[in-house]
Amino acid sequence: MLTKSRKGFTLLEVLVATVLVGIGIFAIMEGFNRGYLGVGEAEDYSVALSLSEQKMEELRDLSYADIVAAPKAAVPGFPNFQQEVIVVISVNNLKHILVNTYWTVPNGEKHISLQVYRANGAETLSMDAPLYRLYHPTVGDHLYTTSAYESQVAQSNGYVAEIVSGYMTTYQHAGTQPLYRLYNPNAGFHFYTMNVAERNAVVAAGYRDEGITGYILPTQGESTSPLYRLYNLNHGSHVYTMNQGERNALIAGGGYRDEGITGYMATNSF
Repeated sequence: MLTKSRKGFTLLEVLVATVLVGIGIFAIMEGFNRGYLGVGEAEDYSVALSLSEQKMEELRDLSYADIVAAPKAAVPGFPNFQQEVIVVISVNNLKHILVNTYWTVPNGEKHISLQVYRANGAETLSMDAPLYRLYHPTVGDHLYTTSAYESQVAQSNGYVAEIVSGYMTTYQHAGTQPLYRLYNPNAGFHFYTMNVAERNAVVAAGYRDEGITGYILPTQGESTSPLYRLYNLNHGSHVYTMNQGERNALIAGGGYRDEGITGYMATNSF
């Protein structure tokens, strides 16, 4: 059974997480809607992602000096998967750590990569994962994801790319909390919250838990701004925005109700 520590990376690491699926670089998102993928592909992707995260947690518990490269080798207990660790030391002794997890497919091989920049000393929180906002004009749903891959797949399923809402981190740092993603299968709407009690309540009401979109701050920190939540009075969907002008315009138009601040994100990547 796969296990995952809840400790997360401490403020002794600089984290940049990305996913490479086949060819291309895509931002990682733990809880993306796997219904966009074929069943077999989604299962393999899920296993590979879990194996990659588990390896990152193992590396997280090591000292800076003990983090070393490991050649590509079979993953014990998972015969269809292989894994390698690449470590490159860059300027200021910053270690660029790359975990590649591979799996075989009928036409070859695919892989997922998680990257971490580990400093040998103090560091600051990094929020550099873009939160893409998409809209489905037929359903009226706003979808938010840090995964460029999911964004592309969603666009092939009727969603229209709108903006980058802001920037978050895709791995938990001290002080950050999860932004949970849920889905109403009856209405076709997504819902996002940091509030665990609210998440549990909507799940009990029939929403499907789609995991964690990323991690943001519960209180305002340096270089962060509010992520506002608004409720569409006409059909019950939500929109989330960091744009004060957009928020005010939606409220003034009479079709939206202000539901306060969801959390705090970066307006620009840092």
